[in-house]
Amino acid sequence: SLILLAFLIFYPFGSVYLYLCPSVLRWHGGSLINTMGHKIGYRNFHTGDHSLNNPVLGFLMWGEGWHNNHHRYPTSSSFRVRWFEFDLSGVLIRVLSGRDNSIVQSIPAGPGANLESVSRATP
Repeated sequence: SLILLAFLIFYPFGSVYLYLCPSVLRWHGGSLINTMGHKIGYRNFHTGDHSLNNPVLGFLMWGEGWHNNHHRYPTSSSFRVRWFEFDLSGVLIRVLSGRDNSIVQSIPAGPGANLESVSRATP
């Protein structure tokens, strides 16, 4: 009964908290990627800008940290190019799209991938 009372009292606040906190964290994560994705990391492609892949952000933000790959293939559903660049968002898009792969665009990856250069970032 005490648990039920606590649930009834804190339910509105809990639901707001459970919605707003992930939303705010995701929003700040996107800003962090747009900032740090041009400052720290490595480059797979020469894209004409200063975009970089950041492994820490790539892991924490489900693949969004592969910013240089995103700038090279902006319409791709997966930003993964190399074997160690795990992209959970791309996996989820493929799973949720089911068998209709016509909506899923991919980038050339694997042994035949055309990686123009790999270098440490020097802005």
